[in-house]
Amino acid sequence: MAGAAPDAARAERVLLNVHPDSKAAVAAYRAWGYRKVGDARPWVGADLHDVMLLDLR
Repeated sequence: MAGAAPDAARAERVLLNVHPDSKAAVAAYRAWGYRKVGDARPWVGADLHDVMLLDLR
């Protein structure tokens, strides 16, 4: 992974935020194994985003 931290190869999970109105992105993440684990506002004034988790192990 270009630009990734040296410990990235040992990562156990990946966490990301995605806007729930981004239907194509949400569908792709689910197809890749991500699951919704919560909601968050990634910055002040942002819409509520889905927090998605991918277990790598």
